[in-house]
Amino acid sequence: MPNAKFQRPDAKLLLRLILPFEILLLEKLSKTRSIMPKLTVEGIGEFEIPTGKRLVNALRQEVSSDQLHACGGNARCTTCRVEFVSGEPSKMTVAEKQLLEARGLSGVRLGCQILCQEDMSVRIISRLEGSGRKDCGSACSEELAPQPVEWTTKS
Repeated sequence: MPNAKFQRPDAKLLLRLILPFEILLLEKLSKTRSIMPKLTVEGIGEFEIPTGKRLVNALRQEVSSDQLHACGGNARCTTCRVEFVSGEPSKMTVAEKQLLEARGLSGVRLGCQILCQEDMSVRIISRLEGSGRKDCGSACSEELAPQPVEWTTKS
């Protein structure tokens, strides 16, 4: 039996053969599987929310909660307020900051002014049940309001 010497395949050749398949696989995965933020609502459960969806809409539509939103998501009232357990966004709209300061509120955020972009856990503190209102409020648009939206930091 002849002494056959094992030859290692050329690394560049292997990369040229394998890399296109890896790229195709990654592209296919990214199109078929999108990562959605997880919203945990204390006492209710965990939900996957489309990235960029307004928190107030996620609470009403995906969670099916009775979260109030009397002004229709325009940062004119504070009925959509929530408390963050974790994952509170560090940025906020100028409209939210001004309204919370004017009302002397701290430790709460306005669900109508928050976009679901990361995992977060909230406590609903303003609900239809026990409020004496006839309904939760008029529907909130998909887009943040009031326009134009200006951003600032929470602190």
